[in-house]
Amino acid sequence: MKKFRFTLEAVRTLRQRQEQVALEQYAGALRARQKALDALRDAERECTAAWTLRSERTASGAPAAHVAQVQEYCAAVESLKKQCNEAVATAQRVMDHMLENLCRARRAREAVDRFYEWQRERYDRELQREEQKKLDDLAQRRAPHATAVAMIRS
Repeated sequence: MKKFRFTLEAVRTLRQRQEQVALEQYAGALRARQKALDALRDAERECTAAWTLRSERTASGAPAAHVAQVQEYCAAVESLKKQCNEAVATAQRVMDHMLENLCRARRAREAVDRFYEWQRERYDRELQREEQKKLDDLAQRRAPHATAVAMIRS
C-alpha cells in the first residue's frame, strides 16, 4: 500500500504558520501593554511625588512663584499620566484583538488537524484491512498443503 499522504498538508502547514504568527503578534501586544503599564506606574509615582512636593512647598511658606512652578509641574505630570492611561487602554484593545486573532488561527489549525487525524485513522484502518487480507490469503494457501501433508502422514 502507498505511504500515507495527507491531502491538505499545504493547508496544514499554512495554518500552523498563521497560528505561529498570531502567537508572536499576541506576545508583542502583551509586551507593549506591559511597557505601557510600567510607564503608567512611573507616571503615577512621579505625580504622587509632585503633589507631595507642592504640599511641602505650600506648607513651608515658599514664595508664590515657586508654588506656581510646582503647580505647573503637577499639571504636566497629570497630563503625562492621562496619556499613559490612554496608552494602556489602546494597548489593551490591541492585545484583545491579537488574542482574538490567535484564537481564530488556533481553531482553523485544529480543524485541519482533526481532518488529518480522521484521514490518518482511515488510512491505518485500510492498511490493517489489507494486511489481514494478505494473512488470510496466506493461511488459505497453506491450509490445503498442511491438510495434504497430514493425510500423507496418517
